[in-house]
Amino acid sequence: MADELKELIRQEGKIIYIYLSKSVSQDPEEDDKLQVCYNPVSIRGLVSDLTSAQMSWKTPGLSETQGKEIICDKKYRNSIEQSFKLRIDGDEYVSWKDNSGKTQIREEGAYIRLYVYRK
Repeated sequence: MADELKELIRQEGKIIYIYLSKSVSQDPEEDDKLQVCYNPVSIRGLVSDLTSAQMSWKTPGLSETQGKEIICDKKYRNSIEQSFKLRIDGDEYVSWKDNSGKTQIREEGAYIRLYVYRK
């Protein structure tokens, strides 16, 4: 099964760009911070659209209308957790995080599943 999913991701998966960033203090007195993005890391994953009803069930607390579900290899988990944004088909998304700021990722064997939404 894992080999079949790997082959499906290779053939049908979309390219997802993961943008890592660093927060830099512009003015320490004002506590003004600037996000500096690094060059993106590209991965391949299965991407599917979420309906509004699915968004309200899968990502409680968000009223966003455009969301996606991503399935990819779990070796990218650390990069996704540290990401500032993700780009899929030219659109920017952010990962769903809980109240403490931790990215919500479900591990399923050798793969992970996560939800992203457009701001």
